[in-house]
Amino acid sequence: MRHRVANRSASARTLSRDECGEPAYADTAGATRRIVEGGDGTQPGEPAKAGAAIRSALADPRTPLRLPLGDDAVEGILGRLDAVRTELVAWEGTSRSTNIDD
Repeated sequence: MRHRVANRSASARTLSRDECGEPAYADTAGATRRIVEGGDGTQPGEPAKAGAAIRSALADPRTPLRLPLGDDAVEGILGRLDAVRTELVAWEGTSRSTNIDD
């Protein structure tokens, strides 16, 4: 599962500057380009708040390995963690049964 960066920076404008895309890729990469261009400026994240959160995390002695920014990022990660836990619990007996018997 991949997570999107969703803030109102100039990233979409930067990514879409090459207007003369390869026609052979119009249905694949071209579709992605159109999605990115269509969402530019409508993302829920606020770049200044993201920057402040990053600076705060870097200044903290417990700097996290990962810092999800925004509700969508947090919800996506929590959903994935819940799914992993559910699968692990379902297969826990099988997983633990591989230990050497005493």
